[in-house]
Amino acid sequence: MKIIKDSDFLREKVPMTKEEIRTISMSKLELNDKDIVLDIGGGTGAMAISMAINIPNGKVTTIEKKNEAIDLIYKNKEKIKVNNLQIIKGLAPNDLDKSKINKVFIGGTFGKMKEIFDYLDEYLIKDGIVVLNFITIENIYLATQELKKRKYKEIEIIQATISKGNLINDLTLMKTNNSITIIKGVKNG
Repeated sequence: MKIIKDSDFLREKVPMTKEEIRTISMSKLELNDKDIVLDIGGGTGAMAISMAINIPNGKVTTIEKKNEAIDLIYKNKEKIKVNNLQIIKGLAPNDLDKSKINKVFIGGTFGKMKEIFDYLDEYLIKDGIVVLNFITIENIYLATQELKKRKYKEIEIIQATISKGNLINDLTLMKTNNSITIIKGVKNG
């Protein structure tokens, strides 16, 4: 798996899925070269771009509603030179294409969890994989309820807390980022 460092992305004040969390999430997506992937809540584009470079014969579509984030996705796409990434400015699921996909990464729902899963009922193929990342208990609960209600199989819930050492004089202080809960499900039917 090819990994892009956090420092390679332009970020400004837009949320970004960090390198270690991207790595875990992509491993749970089980990416293959010809996958058709949807990224909901594009942020800086870090996750979409990371997926795209790992599936050169596949396609990644990312959707993001905030203008500042859309601008960053375009800049990061150009900086990292990714050709198989489509960018949609809009809100999922209303502004999404009506085409089949086999992998989905969800990093933000803007309160549309149920509607997004309704969309996946129709457009995520059987045995398609969905991976979701959340920091709030409420979204973790809503996502797991939707996966269970819709009879997804192989549901996994992982909580990751990443700490990195920062040098202060001759000492190292471990600085911890927010814990991220990574949820995986495989569509049953």
